[in-house]
Amino acid sequence: CRTWGAGREIGPLLDECHHLGIAVIVGYWVPHERHGFDWKDQAAVDAQVAAAEAAVRRWKDHPAVLAWAFGNEMEGYAAGDNELMWK
Repeated sequence: CRTWGAGREIGPLLDECHHLGIAVIVGYWVPHERHGFDWKDQAAVDAQVAAAEAAVRRWKDHPAVLAWAFGNEMEGYAAGDNELMWK
């Protein structure tokens, strides 16, 4: 199973998956340039890192969590060559 977010709403899903013996890859949405995110805005990047770390700390010990999937189609809509995005 894979989620598309790691907010509080995944708690019941993780619990149910654990009950059923299903492992979960917890997806964490990372904003895209094509939706206006500016990877040169260090404050915005720092906020994203802090939010991701908080999600990992919150759910990392849940027995249903198998792995984490950060970002989805992060290569962007052009060449995918923004080095800041990959760091």
